[in-house]
Amino acid sequence: MAVAARDAGTPLAMQVLIYPMLDDRNTSADPHTAPFVGWTWDDNYTGWHALLGDDIGTAEVAPYAVPARISDYRGLPLQQEHELPRGHPPPPHPEIVTR
Repeated sequence: MAVAARDAGTPLAMQVLIYPMLDDRNTSADPHTAPFVGWTWDDNYTGWHALLGDDIGTAEVAPYAVPARISDYRGLPLQQEHELPRGHPPPPHPEIVTR
């Protein structure tokens, strides 16, 4: 939504990422974090597959559907780590790695 709003010329003051799904190209669970996360790799795959169908992980995926696919992040408000709502654990590690 933030990318579409930016591209439509709508000014953005901030964005709040709570359990964000940023990249559909996660291909495997991280064995080090898997026992501790509430949102598993299987949950992530199920969510992305529900949205993208068989296009998941392919070049056919539109950047508006998958934020990690956009090439220009200018004009998007940055969210600093300290701005994450308290009491919420971070999403699975592969989702929070910046490309």
